[in-house]
Amino acid sequence: MTLAAYAALDAETDRRNDLRRAYLELRADGYLANEALKNARILTTFDASPAQLMWEPSYEDYDCSYLDTWGLSDSEVRRLRSELYEQIDRDGIWILTSKIPCKCGSWKIVDSISGLIGQDGAGYEFCLMQSALDAL
Repeated sequence: MTLAAYAALDAETDRRNDLRRAYLELRADGYLANEALKNARILTTFDASPAQLMWEPSYEDYDCSYLDTWGLSDSEVRRLRSELYEQIDRDGIWILTSKIPCKCGSWKIVDSISGLIGQDGAGYEFCLMQSALDAL
């Protein structure tokens, strides 16, 4: 076996180990097996790409009017709204953006989601990663 063949084998082994590690972490986070495998593949491919995810603060007011559609009592809606605004004060409102390098030397925004409370992608990060990979 040539040195190049051994290097390729090592790279493939590293890739599989990264995939396995990501899969196990996602399973531990509560993802179903099929979702964890799909997202682990996206994550490991994304990590090896030049694409980026970037968190940016959002300066727009948060629209929590959806609480009024849940059929809750007025006091329960007020309580939830108060808890929500406490969380917003603590964690902020964020935009998660996926970007790919542009030939001009800058970055091209591929996809984004706004209105996230705190820097928890809530699963959207995998969709944004896939959008960036599709755009490469």
